[in-house]
Amino acid sequence: MPRIIEAVEDNGCLIVIETYLGGKTLQAVFDENGVMSAAEVCCIGRQLCDILSVLHSRGIIHRDVKPSNIILTEDGIVKLLDLDAAKVYRSDETQDTKLIGTQGYAAPEQYGFGASSPATDLYAVGVVLNVLASGQFPGAGEPRNEGLADVIRKCTRLEPEERFSSAEELSAALHSVEQSVRQNEETVNSDAVKRVGRWKRVREYLLPGFRSGRILKMMFSGLWYLGTVMLAVSFLTDPPEGSTRFDSFGEAALSLAIGFGFPLLIFNYRGIWHTLRIDRIKSKFLRRVAACLCAGLLTLVFIYLFAGIGMVLISMGLIPPE
Repeated sequence: MPRIIEAVEDNGCLIVIETYLGGKTLQAVFDENGVMSAAEVCCIGRQLCDILSVLHSRGIIHRDVKPSNIILTEDGIVKLLDLDAAKVYRSDETQDTKLIGTQGYAAPEQYGFGASSPATDLYAVGVVLNVLASGQFPGAGEPRNEGLADVIRKCTRLEPEERFSSAEELSAALHSVEQSVRQNEETVNSDAVKRVGRWKRVREYLLPGFRSGRILKMMFSGLWYLGTVMLAVSFLTDPPEGSTRFDSFGEAALSLAIGFGFPLLIFNYRGIWHTLRIDRIKSKFLRRVAACLCAGLLTLVFIYLFAGIGMVLISMGLIPPE
């Protein structure tokens, strides 16, 4: 709360000089940002309980806890203002001598149904939490988080004896809800990180063109690889007129080598540049040239290897020569 620096009486008026508090009222913050998360609401509620705990220990009831009387500093620290409606608590009173409070936030006893007590402030805290978490007063709407909703229901019971017995008890309940929310968030974030990690591991093995996740690039790449496979199959199943079986295997091998080999080398698939020592070349352009030359060389090797395997299969009678 703001500290009183000096109090001066002048011409029958009391002038109170207090410390300046930077920040915005909770009402202004809510108007700008709307409904808050359960964790944020619990954090604000616990800080309010800390303030009220000190007041109540000195026998003071605030009686006007509402968003416009609460300041939230830039560091997220809660400050409670305005003790104009405050009174000293007396356990022997059965009714307030003066009915005072803000409609919607005031407890039933502030309307003449009993005497104000520390439970009166806890009722107002419950209303504040409900407004921050749902944008509505209790009865009109509730927070989505069931744990926080249960706490608010207990705060706003009609009978003071059915509410939390102290600000400390309410703070402990809010702390439990906040911890549960934080743990759920950590679990969700951890699962998301694991999913991202698995996707990264899978993506490392995807062919060039599919690793970016861009639809147009993946469509183009898919057509390229599909066309390459279809071309190679056509050479084997329907070879050009006058070509031998060896020629068919060679042409199929050439199409596969160009269609798959060049993209793999040019786009550094699985860090192949490091294996071939291409990444040691400083110039990016020269690295691409070296990758193309390696692709050409490996294409020749692949062609003769593929064709040689075909000839072996032909000689073994597993594939007809024509």
